[in-house]
Amino acid sequence: MEALDFSACPHLKTLNVASATLKTLCIEGCRELSSFCAEAPALRVLEAPYCASLDGQSLGKVLKTTRGLISLSLRYCDGLEPETLHDFLLADDDGNDGGRGGHGKRKRNGTWSGTLHLLSSLDVSFTRLGSRVDLLCRRFTSLENLDVGGCRGFGDAQALALVAARPAALRSLHVSHCESLSPRGLCALVSAAAVGELPALDKLVANGCEGAIQDEFFALAAAAPSSRKGMGITSLSIVGCALLKDPAFNPADREFHVLSRLTSLNAHYCRRLRSLRLESVPRLEEVQLSANEALENFVLRRCPSLVRLVLRDCPALAPKALEDLIHDRLGASAALPLVDVDVTRCDTLQASLGAADLATSGLFACALVARVHLKSLIVDAEPVNLWPAVPPSSAEEPGGEEGSDVVVDNDVYDEVGENESDDDGFESDDDDEG
Repeated sequence: MEALDFSACPHLKTLNVASATLKTLCIEGCRELSSFCAEAPALRVLEAPYCASLDGQSLGKVLKTTRGLISLSLRYCDGLEPETLHDFLLADDDGNDGGRGGHGKRKRNGTWSGTLHLLSSLDVSFTRLGSRVDLLCRRFTSLENLDVGGCRGFGDAQALALVAARPAALRSLHVSHCESLSPRGLCALVSAAAVGELPALDKLVANGCEGAIQDEFFALAAAAPSSRKGMGITSLSIVGCALLKDPAFNPADREFHVLSRLTSLNAHYCRRLRSLRLESVPRLEEVQLSANEALENFVLRRCPSLVRLVLRDCPALAPKALEDLIHDRLGASAALPLVDVDVTRCDTLQASLGAADLATSGLFACALVARVHLKSLIVDAEPVNLWPAVPPSSAEEPGGEEGSDVVVDNDVYDEVGENESDDDGFESDDDDEG
């Protein structure tokens, strides 16, 4: 037996498990479970979210028996106190490691604890454990994914303590709905990734952080120092941040800054967002701005790698925003062509362009000259073919009439022709955290 699932037992109060081969144990939603004992040395995954009655003593007894736990979920375990960490997760009365390198085995009572240094994924969201995130990071030296979302005890002080703990393996950090976190605390995390204090961190999820995701955050990030080439977050999610209004990120043409490596920005459903300005983000590939009802304008300047732009349900968006983006790439040497743009239910934009006139509009001409190569413009969830029905053989060869600014690339027509019958529509990759 390698897996047990008790998630369909919400009234389970007592559980005793003993197995030398058990690797996965799920007790999700066992809200009345108060007596829990499991002797499972081979346990790798323990899923215990929504176990409101689970206490630290029961949890500690289970953790003592494991020899290679890699994933632990304690989401919404309200009964766990911060002291639980100190008592059971490899720390003794004096706060010592209990063993070399934080991998300790010796406990305060002389018993042997499990070797939890292999733990790579930990979810303590919506619990009281976020206040001791520094202890979590010091004890779990292999931790790659940490979720402290919704922890009221996680604020600026805890963010700085996390940076001071220097978790070398931490790749993904979720701080969504942390009400005590301010723009300065969040910027400290982003800056730490850029300067090498959090060297592996590349994904930061701050959905619903209304206190932290404000215009001030982007201003602080633009001025923050960055000294490590090739370091920094690559994915930033700020879904549902209602206090974001007119953010602007302009690092003053610095070659390296805290968002130098950013490739994906998800900022949908920020209902007060009116405009967004991002400049000099060379690796940015995808921007999602869906469901921003107040959004009127955006500026994505000197973002040569941009390939996907999602603007669904932005009824107030002015067409000039998209035209300016095209013109910005007109004189730039774009690293990649802008391929997918979704303007479904963008009422103002659609009324100006008109789906029937797209092939002859100025937007198409700019796209052709600027090498933007829009293969998929999504209007009302249906792809619109931006390319005129010209066979490859009849297209003019480059270097034709003198003074001509338009150069047609036969390879581009071939590529689009091959995919003409395909549905180029796509669905938004919205994060579940929102």
